[in-house]
Amino acid sequence: MPVYRFTMNDGTKTDCDNEPKEFASDKSAVDAAQVALADMAHDALPDGNSVDLTAAVENSAGEEIYRASLKFRGETAEHARSKAADFEAAADDAAEAVARALAVKPD
Repeated sequence: MPVYRFTMNDGTKTDCDNEPKEFASDKSAVDAAQVALADMAHDALPDGNSVDLTAAVENSAGEEIYRASLKFRGETAEHARSKAADFEAAADDAAEAVARALAVKPD
């Protein structure tokens, strides 16, 4: 039966399999990597507002046959309003700077 190695990263640490795992096919190894990503997301959340997860699968020849990532971003309505207000203030500052630059007349 073919063997595969998995490399998983949860955003803070990378875990490489030292022992290959047997799967009936590439597809079954890929399916296992996808399930592992979902499990990692379940374990990481709801502790925080974001998580970046990756998984890679190598065959017995060391060739990467699959790579996947899962990025989760969440924010409260309050946080979204705060970001929008910050963006608007920065846009106002930029518009004022452009207006000042255009008002300067060359000698």
